[in-house]
Amino acid sequence: MSVNLTTIFGTEIKVQAQPVIIDRQYSGFPGGHGLTAMHMGSRGYPLTVTGRLAESGESYAVARAAARTTILAIEDYLFADAADYVFAGVTYYSVVWEKFQLLPDNTGKVFHWTSEGYCTADFIMLGRSLL
Repeated sequence: MSVNLTTIFGTEIKVQAQPVIIDRQYSGFPGGHGLTAMHMGSRGYPLTVTGRLAESGESYAVARAAARTTILAIEDYLFADAADYVFAGVTYYSVVWEKFQLLPDNTGKVFHWTSEGYCTADFIMLGRSLL
């Protein structure tokens, strides 16, 4: 069963899969001109999720604590085995997550307090399909 990426990251996300990476091993031989290539197969494809986390609360401190709890829940996926994920009707098979990063703005701030009472943080999550 596939996990919907919106259940992990919320609805304000963008998902981008890059083309598959192919690995080849090249060899040359004494006295021979040119190379031979051995096709080593697929090395999977990169999957990038970008978005904005938004947690509400009665104060900045409460909302930021909720955001931190969400971040810790997302970090758990870095330790998970390969799984299938779905977003906007597309299934990404056998994905492992490699890196989760909060993105600072041009002043270096990661967390922002909105007038509507939300603590927000922009992020990027890098994964790889093992297929």
